[in-house]
Amino acid sequence: MSYTPQLSASTVKRGQPFKVNSVVELVNGSAQNVNDVREELVVLDPQGQPFKSGSKALASNNKSGGRFENSFELTLPAGVSQGVYGVKTNLYVNGKLAATRDLRTQLVMLDVDMGVDAQLALR
Repeated sequence: MSYTPQLSASTVKRGQPFKVNSVVELVNGSAQNVNDVREELVVLDPQGQPFKSGSKALASNNKSGGRFENSFELTLPAGVSQGVYGVKTNLYVNGKLAATRDLRTQLVMLDVDMGVDAQLALR
C-alpha cells in the first residue's frame, strides 16, 4: 500500500481555498478484496483542537484495487489566528483504518500596505 497526501500550494491568502491532494495505491489481499476506500481529513487549530473535518469515498477505475486519487478543498476562515495548523488524514480500506498521515502548516500574517495577507507554508 502507498498513501501520499500533499498540500497543493505552500502559500495561500487568508480566506482563500487550498487543496489537500492524495494518491493511494492498493492491491487486493489474499483473503479480502479492496471494496471500499474512504479518506477522512481533520484540520486542527494551533491548540491542537479539531475545527474542520470531512470525508470522501475514493474513486478508481478498478473496483478491486489499483490507483485512487482524492482532493479536499479547504478554506481557513478570514478571522483565523497566526500559528501552526495541523492537517490529519486517515485512510480507511473496507471500513478499517489503514493509514494516518499528519501534515503541518504555518499561517503567518504579513502587513501589506492597508491589507493583511496570510501565508500558509508547508512545514
